[in-house]
Amino acid sequence: MEYHDDSRYLKTSPPEYCEEFRFEFSIVGKITSYNKEEFLSHKQDLQRVVETVTLLNDPSYTGGAEKEVEVAIRMAGSGHIKNFLLTHVYWSS
Repeated sequence: MEYHDDSRYLKTSPPEYCEEFRFEFSIVGKITSYNKEEFLSHKQDLQRVVETVTLLNDPSYTGGAEKEVEVAIRMAGSGHIKNFLLTHVYWSS
């Protein structure tokens, strides 16, 4: 913890992304891999502890028909130094 004056205790900042960091995802078998810089350019910080990454933004992806879509997400290259708490995956058509 970081101490600021005698009455406030603030959490320490999360660890930085290491240079070997990779964010990989697959949508219906098509694998995409982002290195650290690419990932950070796609990540949006909405609030202090809320971050989003848009993996697919194509309104015509399903052609207007119902379609099963398989999604896989993986982080690699940072060992146990950096972690995510993935709480939501949104899909809209």
